[in-house]
Parts: sequence; structure tokens; C-alpha cells
Amino acid sequence: MAETVQVNIRIPAEAKDLIGRLGKKLREEPEFLDRLADLVGGDAIPGLDDRLARIEARLAALEGGK
Repeated sequence: MAETVQVNIRIPAEAKDLIGRLGKKLREEPEFLDRLADLVGGDAIPGLDDRLARIEARLAALEGGK
């Protein structure tokens, strides 16, 4: 098992269980750190921003053709 550290943070009470599950998953699955970092960094799905932009443009074109 990788070295662990204790971190104390203030969070809303309703987030306590979720944060506990995140900590457990990070301890048990080291590769999860990269996925979590991508999610927090806003790039959870590579290329998603470009894909959404193309979909929105197609939708706007369809709606504009009414």
C-alpha cells in the first residue's frame, strides 16, 4: 500500500460520506487519482468540450431551419 497522510478539511455535513468513499477509493485504487484529477480539472472526458460545441452548432442549425 502506498504511503498515506491525514488531511483535515471542512466540508458540508452531507458530503462526509462521499469524501470518505473517495479517500477509500484513492487508497485502494491508486490509478483513480488521475481520473479524479481530470474530473476536478474539468477534462473528465477528453475532447468533450469540442464534441459538445459541434452538437450545439448542429442543434442551432436545425432549430434555425424552422
